[in-house]
Amino acid sequence: MARSDTVATEHGRPRAISYGTLFAILLGAGFAGLTLTLGKLSTLSRIPFLGDARPVLFALLFPGIIGGMALSGNAHAWHLWVSALINGLIYFVLAWIVFRLLGRIFRGKV
Repeated sequence: MARSDTVATEHGRPRAISYGTLFAILLGAGFAGLTLTLGKLSTLSRIPFLGDARPVLFALLFPGIIGGMALSGNAHAWHLWVSALINGLIYFVLAWIVFRLLGRIFRGKV
């Protein structure tokens, strides 16, 4: 029995990657990249839009920062790449789950 979420192309073969997985990978990589630029986000900006968005970005990046501190065992000396990896994984999983659930809801499978 074929999986119902596999979408065939015009050649009859299934796609190598679904849109949900691609979206999750891009969102996870985006948040990992934002975590790596955390030092640049902490400086003052003369652009009002960036100044207003900074608290929201810090709130979204906070779980990875806490995870990086927990894995290093020190709140004052933690590696930024560990926090980026944690944020990338968190937001990959969240985006993948949300995309799958929305896909099932809009297809009427729930």
